[in-house]
Amino acid sequence: MARSIAQGVVSIAGSKVGAILISITVTPLLVNLLGSANYGDYSVIISLLGLTFIVIDGGLFDGLRKFIAENPDSEQWRSEVFTLYFQYSLGIAFFAFIIIALISLTDLPDQIFGAGFGTYFLLGGIILIGRQLFSLFRSLLHGLMEEHKAEPLRVVSQFTFGALAIGLVYQGLSVTGVLIARITGLVLVIGIAIYFSHRYLKTTDLLSRDYDLITPSRMFSFNMGTVVLSLLMESMYQLDVLLLQPIHGSSISGYYKAALVVCEFLWFVPTAIQTVFLHTSSQLWKEEQYEKITQLSSRSTRYSAVVLFLLVLGLAALAEPFMTTYYNPEFSRSVVPLLILLPGTFGFALVRPIFAIGQGKGSLKILIVATGASALINLVMNLLLIPPFGMVGAATATSLGYGSMLVFHIVAARRIGFNPLADLRLARILVTAAASAVPIFWLAANIRSDLLALAVVPPTGFVIYSVIAFTVGAVDTEDLNELLEEYRTD
Repeated sequence: MARSIAQGVVSIAGSKVGAILISITVTPLLVNLLGSANYGDYSVIISLLGLTFIVIDGGLFDGLRKFIAENPDSEQWRSEVFTLYFQYSLGIAFFAFIIIALISLTDLPDQIFGAGFGTYFLLGGIILIGRQLFSLFRSLLHGLMEEHKAEPLRVVSQFTFGALAIGLVYQGLSVTGVLIARITGLVLVIGIAIYFSHRYLKTTDLLSRDYDLITPSRMFSFNMGTVVLSLLMESMYQLDVLLLQPIHGSSISGYYKAALVVCEFLWFVPTAIQTVFLHTSSQLWKEEQYEKITQLSSRSTRYSAVVLFLLVLGLAALAEPFMTTYYNPEFSRSVVPLLILLPGTFGFALVRPIFAIGQGKGSLKILIVATGASALINLVMNLLLIPPFGMVGAATATSLGYGSMLVFHIVAARRIGFNPLADLRLARILVTAAASAVPIFWLAANIRSDLLALAVVPPTGFVIYSVIAFTVGAVDTEDLNELLEEYRTD
């Protein structure tokens, strides 16, 4: 491999931190410059683009990096895989753009959403093509184990977008300016990604339809399965909000959405691991390194569980000061659903690396069954609990749906052929969490100032938690030495 797994995770996690920091800085500025109405229009366009992109992507990002990683050193293999995905993904993107452009030429967008949406739709269509191209080259770099080149481009795109959007909105271009800024950021990073990728590709083969090494039907089957998985996962993210808003109103939905956004902070490290594991494990499955796969999955599950318990304790202890400081005092109503969501979100976060290893093998049917079962629980419980209990019901239902993912996907992993619990050390992790909870919650309850609590409790809690984790053996010096040695590898 061109890099160690730890290096890949650090590259992705570091870039996510950068993108989040830029977003935290830019978003309130844009909201104030645009005003609530224009920002609402922009949010509608972005939501529509997000849903459309799941279908247009068609499993591109997961599929291309998985199959490239199966034989990254073969020039012909790389060329055939990339050519197939290049033709397939751009064909879908341009077809979608034509449909969107034709719709934008009618009065339909303006009639449904309001004045100006015809232009917004057209610019949105261009953004979809840009996202598809960026996804294509970013996925290639991931498959070649060069995340350190691919992931910083997301920070570059976000920074370019933020700086240009603020400038254009300030000049009076409003939502149109923001969308133009998004396009500009994509054009820049696409150019850089092509520069990084060109030495791995034969541009003369991009229009070829001769495939000697690959099986297109196998790849398309994986892509279709990935689309189904993506839609099931998206239903887990969106169903509660979509049901809550029409039944209990926009304000209640807003309080609940705020709690969900905060809970998603827990996904940070596991999502970085998940992104690396899909293409990394694909190579290991091809090489039949089954023992290595179990070792990799069980160690990552333990590390993720240790980190997640710390984050859950911190969020639970600081829920009230965090929500009222990060948003405003009105969002104290989000605290109860936040606390209810935390257990399920813990399970949903922990399952992400496990999910990716099964996907890396290509065992999508069992993953679809496992995810579908959780999605069904999520649907039924939300339908039952939201009407009588509002956002508390939504939080309870979603937490149950999220938590069931962990149970179903552990069973699925054993059927696929690896054991993510082989080195979990659950008793030691639980002792660490229980022993740390007492001082962490005591500190949070006895510091009167919210800002002081937010400044003092996290670092103090981290030190206490880390000392206990090492003392009881949830993690040990051998783990750190292995991680450092792996990071230095290659």
